[in-house]
Amino acid sequence: MNNKIKLVIYIIVFILILIGANILYYNIKNNNKEYINQMQEEQIEGQKEQQDANFAIDFTVYDKENNAINLSDYKGKPIVVNFWATWCNPCKMELPDFNEVYEQEKENVIFLMVNATDGMQEMKEKAIEFVEKEKYTFPVYYDMEEEAIQNYRITGFPTTIFIDKNFNIITEYQGMIDKDILIQNINKIK
Repeated sequence: MNNKIKLVIYIIVFILILIGANILYYNIKNNNKEYINQMQEEQIEGQKEQQDANFAIDFTVYDKENNAINLSDYKGKPIVVNFWATWCNPCKMELPDFNEVYEQEKENVIFLMVNATDGMQEMKEKAIEFVEKEKYTFPVYYDMEEEAIQNYRITGFPTTIFIDKNFNIITEYQGMIDKDILIQNINKIK
């Protein structure tokens, strides 16, 4: 009888071990599913943040008549945004190329020539006079509230940003660019 009791005890212990192992297996499996789901969600969120990081930031600037213009007004079209000032010699050196390319591409690409109009170092009247004297035909907008400069953290002039029709920033150049670089990047955003 003693052997029969031992055998029953062994069978009961074995069954309990199987039940415990089964419970442990399902807990680990469920935890792994949760962990995998969490990792996938974090990966998707990270990709979304990266996409958002390339998404253009809206701003408001003003035309010569003080009409408000938003960058987002041109969403769906390729956009070239150039930050410049009359006190900036490299800016003035690249503007003839921008005007020439603007004349060639104005039907296909939006040009926002954003003057850094801070009211101290750069005055709107001075910029208007300069543009008229040079007979530039590209549209000039005045960042009188410095919203565009702050939104894009512009620390040097000139700076040019190329935005595709999906409102994604494709590339950005700080410093003077020539006509070839301008055309090359316009072709990327078209």
